[in-house]
Amino acid sequence: MSNNMAILIAISIYLLGFILIIVTIYLMEKSKKRNKETFTSSIEKKDASKQRKKLDKKKLESELTRLETLKNLIISSGILTEMEKVKALINSETLENMYKKWEKRYNTIEKEDIPRLTDSLLTCEELIENKKYKEAGYELAKTEIDIYYVKTDMELLLEDVKEVTLSEERNRNAVTKLKSIYREVVNKYTSNINDYKGMETRIDLQFENINKLLSAFEIVMEQNNYEEVGKIVHALDDLIRNIKIVIDETPTVILLGKMVIPKKINDIKATANKMKKDGYNIEYINLDYNIEESEKKINDIFDRLKMLNLSDSIFELKTILDYFESLFGDFDKERHAKKEYEEYMNNLKKTRKNAIVTKLNDLAREIPTITKDIYISVLKKYENDDLSIPFEVIESELSDFEKEMRKKYDEYLESQKQEEIEEILPDVTKEEPVEKEEDSDNFEDTIFGAPKMEEEKDIEEDLKPSFSLTGEMSVLNEEPELLAKPLFNEEESDSEIIPDENESERGNASAIIISIIAVIIGVILLLVVIFLSLFFNRRFEVRFYLDNGANVGTVQVKYNKMINEEDIKGKDVLGESFINWYEIIEAKDGKDVLADKPFDFKTKVTKDIKLKAVFDETNKLD
Repeated sequence: MSNNMAILIAISIYLLGFILIIVTIYLMEKSKKRNKETFTSSIEKKDASKQRKKLDKKKLESELTRLETLKNLIISSGILTEMEKVKALINSETLENMYKKWEKRYNTIEKEDIPRLTDSLLTCEELIENKKYKEAGYELAKTEIDIYYVKTDMELLLEDVKEVTLSEERNRNAVTKLKSIYREVVNKYTSNINDYKGMETRIDLQFENINKLLSAFEIVMEQNNYEEVGKIVHALDDLIRNIKIVIDETPTVILLGKMVIPKKINDIKATANKMKKDGYNIEYINLDYNIEESEKKINDIFDRLKMLNLSDSIFELKTILDYFESLFGDFDKERHAKKEYEEYMNNLKKTRKNAIVTKLNDLAREIPTITKDIYISVLKKYENDDLSIPFEVIESELSDFEKEMRKKYDEYLESQKQEEIEEILPDVTKEEPVEKEEDSDNFEDTIFGAPKMEEEKDIEEDLKPSFSLTGEMSVLNEEPELLAKPLFNEEESDSEIIPDENESERGNASAIIISIIAVIIGVILLLVVIFLSLFFNRRFEVRFYLDNGANVGTVQVKYNKMINEEDIKGKDVLGESFINWYEIIEAKDGKDVLADKPFDFKTKVTKDIKLKAVFDETNKLD
């Protein structure tokens, strides 16, 4: 099996190597094709550069046209029409002063800002015609920001002017909406006036104040006193909205504060008293204090209600109601906690009784002198365990009991040895040999008061309890599945014998280990081959530059190989003035530092190389 596995692994490695060779050849061919396309792309780049310049010019001209349009829109914003409307409405010194300020701002924009923007746009147009595209782009961006600032200033001026021209329409619309709300409030109040007992005087006074403000609004509108109009509209809005809140929320406040919450408090008190009688500890809730504070808060809310101040009243009442609702949940948690505690205590009692039975069973197995009566007497001692005695005390008592029983058992064994010695001693008296033999065979247990035994092998069986606790230990048998069984019902089981390992399994394990090692070695070898292939197939770039810095081509050369002269000779772009290629060593102060000697194309390439064409300056072609 291991040989077949090794053959399969070897075949897998060879197949992977074959695939790797194919991929490498494909990549090499692709690289050659890319190198041939490099020189062609350089010429195409030059053509693209010219085309890009044409596009840049069109883009700049389009941007110039857009900015001229934005500038013209600033003037045609309709500001003059609105200012003429304000001029016709002037009837106070305040409005006249405002008009003069607006007129000054408009003249500044018209006579200073707009001409300045026009000059900037003309400068941009001149730069574009002179093909200074970079400077033109910068100037256009600067001009656009200036246009934005002037446009914003004009829009703010227009808004200020419209604040006056549209004031009448806007204020009348606002007051119309307020009147509609006010009528609904009055109708609701008159229809349910019984819900507002004790508050009629203050509500009527609010209605009177609102009617006065509505009359004042009409007067100032006729006088075109727009400054006072704004104040009146604002005051009307506050009064109407406040009285609406009073009319809408007062019935809810009365319902919560006078009926719902008091009933909830009574229910909580009754539940709390019952739980206290049942033995629950709920003092941590501080119920009496919280009820007292809640009643104070409710009284404060009704005092504010008389003053028509219902700010946050419903919120506060709902918060109080939610608190008392949550108390029922706390009570349920307390009931559940008590139930869990009682279950825990019962389980603890059963656990302690189980431990006592287990201990007595162990002792009965070891000490034959523990009889049925002794066993039951000890269990009855701990039958009614109320957890008042620490278990450490019970353990100590059981330990003392064990010592006592072991001591009695040792005494019994010692007496047995003494009788055996007496049997083998010479019979001096020769009197009643039969009776002595009977005494040796049938002895009486003086320690426990047990009957005479017929055979020595039955001593332990006679002393060990062989009874069930059913009926005699009722408490311990309430949950038999949770308690240790008495010793006398247990059956001893034979110990398990663990067989030896199978030799064939050992052989299979060895074969598997060998196969795994072979796979690991094969993978490592494959990775080494891949690494060496990639390392020796590295490619470096050789770039060819003209003396003006233009890149006329790039070729890739394999590691430790020479540059193919076919890739660099016979280029049309070089011309007759071409001398040779020199390697660029470094660049200092923006100039290339060349090698002292022409580049030797027999040199094996181990890095990226930059070559620069050197020409005869006296015969160089442009």
